[in-house]
Amino acid sequence: MCVRDNGSVSTLATVVDCRSDHQDEVIAHTGLGVPRSGRETHHGRCRPGHIFVVHVQSRREHPVHPAHGGLFPSWSPDGRAIVFSTLQRDLNGEWIHLVTPAGTNLRDLAEPAFDAVQEGLAWSPDSRRIAYSGHSGDGNRAIWTMNRDGSDRRQLTFPTPVVPRGSGGDHIGAWSPDGKQIVYSSWQSEDFDLFVMKADGSDIRELTEWPRGDGAAAWLRSGKIVFSHLSGEEPLSHW
Repeated sequence: MCVRDNGSVSTLATVVDCRSDHQDEVIAHTGLGVPRSGRETHHGRCRPGHIFVVHVQSRREHPVHPAHGGLFPSWSPDGRAIVFSTLQRDLNGEWIHLVTPAGTNLRDLAEPAFDAVQEGLAWSPDSRRIAYSGHSGDGNRAIWTMNRDGSDRRQLTFPTPVVPRGSGGDHIGAWSPDGKQIVYSSWQSEDFDLFVMKADGSDIRELTEWPRGDGAAAWLRSGKIVFSHLSGEEPLSHW
């Protein structure tokens, strides 16, 4: 579904027959096309498949990446690239790739030291840097940033590991419209709450302190932050 930033004008962009499109981070730079990660059926089970670009009005779509488990597609603000995570062939980790909307010039941006997870991608407003969540196997996700070519990687957060492994850590949300701040969710005292920091990782401030979980999705030009809240007592999140 595609909606305006005030929640109006909902448009159905895809129809799928295998549960749903998988955890899309949909960013349309022109209003005409959006990236999505589809699911395919394999031996009776759903698994992540191709990365597609979908024309919102006609609903026509074309794959821009082979079906190796594409996840979390995010379109650069300048419209020139789509970055996404890809499941490793042994399904034990995720790497970051970049491709053009036409499906050309596929590049591997993975950090060799991260043999586990690099996912949840967010572009800076000027399309120069990419923020993501990553860990090297301990399940303790931290927020990192890098240039769009994979250079100049910087770890911004250093969360304390929690038990069970993989249940905590930091999850990327969005950059502020001026590119000076980043909002993210972090596991603190049995809850995921929203935090904001400067783009260099300094001046971390907590924004929410509610029971259960909050996850940031977008930072609007008006200054408002769109996020989901899961109370734990209902099956779906509130926005």
